[in-house]
Amino acid sequence: MEVRTIDKMKLEELVAATVSKMKALGVEDDRIHMERYMKNQFDFFGVKSPARKQVQKELRPYIKNLSLDELFLYAEMLWAQPQRELQYVALDALDSKRNKWTPKYLPQIENLILSKSWWDTVDGLAPNIAGSIFLRYPDKKMKWVEKWNNNENMWLNRSAILHQLRYKEDVDLDMLFALVESHIGSKEFFINKASGWALRQASKFYPSEIRVFIQNHPNLSNLTKREGGKYV
Repeated sequence: MEVRTIDKMKLEELVAATVSKMKALGVEDDRIHMERYMKNQFDFFGVKSPARKQVQKELRPYIKNLSLDELFLYAEMLWAQPQRELQYVALDALDSKRNKWTPKYLPQIENLILSKSWWDTVDGLAPNIAGSIFLRYPDKKMKWVEKWNNNENMWLNRSAILHQLRYKEDVDLDMLFALVESHIGSKEFFINKASGWALRQASKFYPSEIRVFIQNHPNLSNLTKREGGKYV
């Protein structure tokens, strides 16, 4: 890709360059393995993480100079591509400005959660991007968390449960407990796993509280109890 300043490069050109770089690095055996690992739900180039991160490093100077609106459009354009690695590049691009996103972008974030949904993209969007917005704009948080948690879509439910995953000691235990309780009885693996994961992360900072919560809720799924109680 010719080195030019971003103001001379259309987003379409940046997307085309991204696709070209990723395609050139594809390995057929890795493509087959990666598609099988993801249960053949998505197409892959066959680019493993180290090679993909090198491409992301090369793209960083261009991405750095994009406005937030341009950056989100770039991510959405990559999301529309069939190869899964391009959604990973989009996630990295969004994460590069994690602390700059505002509630204005939550509808677009929701659209990405609902598009080509699986744990790999949802688990990047919910705690890293949406969770960062909720932490910095707490007055906007409840509306969205309640909306996602009460939605019929499992991936929005999972997003609500996991949005505090990176909060460390700032986790709102009352909210976490309410979210987990609201899904007791669920048969969905990805919901029960998320509940356990969220409890486990919180237990690193509040072990006694998490231990008591699990003890007081024997009707939690075995998966949730096993995951949530690993450190307590």
